[in-house]
Amino acid sequence: TAAPIEQIERAILARVEAALTGGTAPSPTAPIRPKLAPPDATDEGILQAFFAAVREDFIPVNRAAKALHPRKRPPFADPRVKPCVEFADTGSYPSGHGIQSSLWAALLAEILPDHAAGFAQRAGETRRYKLLSGVHYPSDLTAGQAVGEALARELLKNPAVQKIIAELRAEIAPHLIGGGVRPPR
Repeated sequence: TAAPIEQIERAILARVEAALTGGTAPSPTAPIRPKLAPPDATDEGILQAFFAAVREDFIPVNRAAKALHPRKRPPFADPRVKPCVEFADTGSYPSGHGIQSSLWAALLAEILPDHAAGFAQRAGETRRYKLLSGVHYPSDLTAGQAVGEALARELLKNPAVQKIIAELRAEIAPHLIGGGVRPPR
């Protein structure tokens, strides 16, 4: 029987955290401790600095997740698959684009809740294009989405991230039609 997706994503995140810290995998119910550093908002603004910091945290998670489940991309497993995009001979599972697009969509939805559906749709399109281009299996994308969403949930538990989200809402509000950002649900 298949484990519920929540168990799978928690197990993956626990193993990723263990790989990143050099420790042993914690209990699947142990909290993940995001390593997000406060952004250095010098010239680029809080939004760019925040997502640059999130990307710095995403990269080792992506690498560690792929190392846990080394699977060849479809063209390396079946020569009949001819991708229509450039790709590297890196692991297929889970999809890094799936992780990143889902992570960013969830974080953007916290910043601009009125646009959450659009962010989720765009993340879904990104995953779909990776499948159609021939560089991922459907399960790579499903796992990428689960890890990205789980990582976002864990980041959003961090008080420093919540503070940055509030600052971002305040920074963006004057630029929105109607002049404001409604609080998250």
